Amino acid sequence: MRAARTDSLDLPGPTPRVLLVAEDGNSGGIGRYCLDLCALLGAQAALVCLCSEVDTGDCDDCWLARQAAQNGTRIIPISMPAKSWRDAYRQLRAVLVALENPVLHVNGRRGNFLALLTRAAGDVSFATTAHGVLGTHYRGNMVYRHVDRWTWSAANAVVAVSSHTYRQLLTAGVGRNKTRRVLNALPRTRIEHMTQTSLRKPAPRTTENLVVGYLGRLGPEKGIEEFGRLALRLAAEVPGVRFRVAGEGPHRAWLSRECRQLLASETMELLGEVQDPTVFLGGIDILVMPSRNEGLPYALLEAMAAGCAVVAYGVGGIPEVVRDSGLGVVVGPGDRLRLYSSLRQLLSTPESVARMGEAAAAQVAAGYTLESRLPGLQEIYALCGASIMPKEH
Repeated sequence: MRAARTDSLDLPGPTPRVLLVAEDGNSGGIGRYCLDLCALLGAQAALVCLCSEVDTGDCDDCWLARQAAQNGTRIIPISMPAKSWRDAYRQLRAVLVALENPVLHVNGRRGNFLALLTRAAGDVSFATTAHGVLGTHYRGNMVYRHVDRWTWSAANAVVAVSSHTYRQLLTAGVGRNKTRRVLNALPRTRIEHMTQTSLRKPAPRTTENLVVGYLGRLGPEKGIEEFGRLALRLAAEVPGVRFRVAGEGPHRAWLSRECRQLLASETMELLGEVQDPTVFLGGIDILVMPSRNEGLPYALLEAMAAGCAVVAYGVGGIPEVVRDSGLGVVVGPGDRLRLYSSLRQLLSTPESVARMGEAAAAQVAAGYTLESRLPGLQEIYALCGASIMPKEH
């Protein structure tokens, strides 16, 4: 699939009222967020994929495009190579004209930037989702900070994916009149699938058969170096414990180098990008999340739904979901000693791992279904001038 000719856009089905905007190749939380909202809204929505291919806009190998095809989601590819925005801006303007100005719902820095340009050029309504506010991994980059703040100021509505994010937005000066909490959640069908994964998972009988996992981008903002150091220390102290890592990113080489002995002995596995986290989560017992910045991570919700115990830093919306010790272990952000000691204690009590996993799965099934978020989304889009009806089945 190549970038659409927007001068003669031919999008099958009804004209969408909302365009969800995401970047190509994003199999992380933002990509799944956009796909899930498209599935929830049905024919009322379509997905705009900002393609990074320089010349062709070729999306054949794009994770978003493949998932959209599987889900029956309509997709509009727009070519947007790195550091090139003029053509992408013109393509997006043409799409908006052809589709009679649907609401834009942008996600990520490139989407935010395009929304600012389109707003400056005309009366375009848009919402933006704050997936994580002023994270430490780009706190020194003033351009990123300004793009975020300008986007929040210009948007008709701003979605906060956690209560923590909502409070940060208000502190940043975003008005209550256009900021809404619509917490991240999973489609009911995915929760049921994850629950079945949890039920099939054998209870850990001894420390020796426990598997500790990491799921996310292999970058500093997600704390992959801290995970690597934890693994090295625990492998030396806890016989039989194993580690599995799913994801790609700039620190894969560091992890491969520092943990080469664990990899050589098969104590650790590097699985790369996983297309479906279900299989990965079904093969681990504990998920470690040493992130420096989060909104409300999909990996957390999916791991809990799959019956994994969670050990995490208390950043973003994580403490809102893991509200008590029966659901997982949350320690102060950056407290490496407590992160290690908590994980070490959990590894010594396999029965606690099983109990936490069961309680976590019940928590997500009871309170984190995407379908229950539809009223909040309807309110968001109403602020943008669009009336969204529940999807007909």
